[in-house]
Amino acid sequence: MANIIVATEEQIQEAVFNAVSKFFSGNQQTMFGSDLPDTLSMPNALKVLEDNGFPTSKAKLYKMTSQEQIPFMKYGNKLVFSRKALIEWAHQQLVSSSSENCDSAISIQKCFKRKR
Repeated sequence: MANIIVATEEQIQEAVFNAVSKFFSGNQQTMFGSDLPDTLSMPNALKVLEDNGFPTSKAKLYKMTSQEQIPFMKYGNKLVFSRKALIEWAHQQLVSSSSENCDSAISIQKCFKRKR
């Protein structure tokens, strides 16, 4: 008999995201070549964030850098971002929000059990 697994939508999304991330992290060099620079300008940083599931606007990115919520460096007056640091940061944001949703889903489930 097959086992039935109960999972929330967020848990399924997190599992799929982790599986896809593992696949692409191993194949990134072969798919995109090794000629990708690690240092990114603002437009390229926005593109990398969007490609990794964290779409944001230019204004929001400026605000996050001014509040030091996102990894960045300065080169003169220009903001510069590390590709690796941005991807890691985006993954941390996605995973932490999913775990918070999981806790709230468990508390809702317990509430329903009490009312029956």
